[in-house]
Amino acid sequence: MAVDAYTGSLLDLIAHDPGHDSARTEIERVIWGVACEYDGRIDPNIVRARIPAWVQPQLVGPTYRAMTLAGDIEPDGWTTNSDLKGRNSGKPQRTYRVKGQ
Repeated sequence: MAVDAYTGSLLDLIAHDPGHDSARTEIERVIWGVACEYDGRIDPNIVRARIPAWVQPQLVGPTYRAMTLAGDIEPDGWTTNSDLKGRNSGKPQRTYRVKGQ
């Protein structure tokens, strides 16, 4: 993914912190569910709407990165962020798809 080495290191540290195992598992479950429902395509707006409130939003990006680096998913275009709560609405946002689909 297109981030500098320092940022990538921080994202990797967050993604693999054992203290976040249950949240990361839940995020992955939601991502896979959206992929199954939408023929392998993953829209982060749909994913965000389905993530339970107990999951810290800061863990979502590192989870996407980990899944991408693992070869499970790959970038597949762009959409517009609809996140009003996080004040990211209107910004470009990557979409993904299950690798090989």
